[in-house]
Amino acid sequence: MENLASYGFAILVGFALSAACGLRIFAPLAMVSIGLHFGWINPGPGFAWLGSLPAMVCLSCACVVEIFGMLIPWLDHALDVAGAPIAALA
Repeated sequence: MENLASYGFAILVGFALSAACGLRIFAPLAMVSIGLHFGWINPGPGFAWLGSLPAMVCLSCACVVEIFGMLIPWLDHALDVAGAPIAALA
């Protein structure tokens, strides 16, 4: 249970930092995932899963959707509506 709490706290800190920097939620996580996958970053023992291929693919796809969201107005609005609760928590 303690590991679950530390993972949850780390994820919430990542969301808060990305929201504070003005980035979308998945951009920093996708960059870290790519860095971990290619060995550019050495992860702690609890973050090794972030460098796995499925995590990298999912986060990269989510990042691409967010980038297209900046170009397509209705998609941007949908992402803003979906991200409003997370921004309130940050």
